[in-house]
Amino acid sequence: METKFSPGQRIIWNSGFGYEIGYFVKEINDSSMFDGLLRVKFESGLCFDKEGIVLKSELNPYTETLVSELAKKYGYEKTFSETF
Repeated sequence: METKFSPGQRIIWNSGFGYEIGYFVKEINDSSMFDGLLRVKFESGLCFDKEGIVLKSELNPYTETLVSELAKKYGYEKTFSETF
């Protein structure tokens, strides 16, 4: 079953080389060339506070369980800051 994302939903982008957290912005579906691409706003890493385009297959809903699994895999944990 394909995961549907809602604008503002917390997400995890797992590139296979590491992961970043952020928020889903929108699907990019203006042509079949861009099918499967999603726009997200990153809240971690070098892309902090920037929007980017990622493959739908690399995007997952944010869960504490997945963060724990990725922290074990990559050796670091990323969380959302509740204070700014």
